[in-house]
Amino acid sequence: MRRKPKQIRAKRMVDDIIQAGLQCVAKNGLEGTTTRHIADEAGVSVGTLYQYFDDKEAIYQAMIEKARDEIVQSLLAVTPQIVQIDFRSGVLAILHEFSHFLEKDKGRYLKVFQYVGHFEILEHIRVIETQLVQMASLYIMRHPDEIAPERMQVMIYIIMNSGISTLIRYLSDPAPQFSREALMEGLADMAAACIKGDA
Repeated sequence: MRRKPKQIRAKRMVDDIIQAGLQCVAKNGLEGTTTRHIADEAGVSVGTLYQYFDDKEAIYQAMIEKARDEIVQSLLAVTPQIVQIDFRSGVLAILHEFSHFLEKDKGRYLKVFQYVGHFEILEHIRVIETQLVQMASLYIMRHPDEIAPERMQVMIYIIMNSGISTLIRYLSDPAPQFSREALMEGLADMAAACIKGDA
């Protein structure tokens, strides 16, 4: 980001530009979106847009950061419930949370995540994984006999890199062969089996 907004109005302007970027990518795709599209959608001039962002890629990075922060907030919100239930049900609840997040606002975050290979996202994934590790630590303290801490770290990696990407692929399919619930149940079964060492 070129200029960090300090005033409320400037912060609102940056947020409007990011929201416009999300809407433009949802409508036009990544390659079909220009800074002109984003500026028009945000109701600002291209010159104003460039006061805050160097280029389209900087807006895309801000979109990913916004998505990351919203994911972390949603995980924080469900942590108290998740740490009280069994592991499989907890994984299922996390997958439901990600699914709802990806589909909200007509799937605009889903559209962004479909282009995930175009973004530098490793640092953002680590922030989400850190939140999952904190959730897992609380879970282990509440269920010390259910899971070894070293297996939990592996499960977080699997959930982030297999479960979530599988969910993105499924939600992007216009004609899936089975229900989303069946997919999430299968992913939760896989995670539970790995934790028990049965897989």
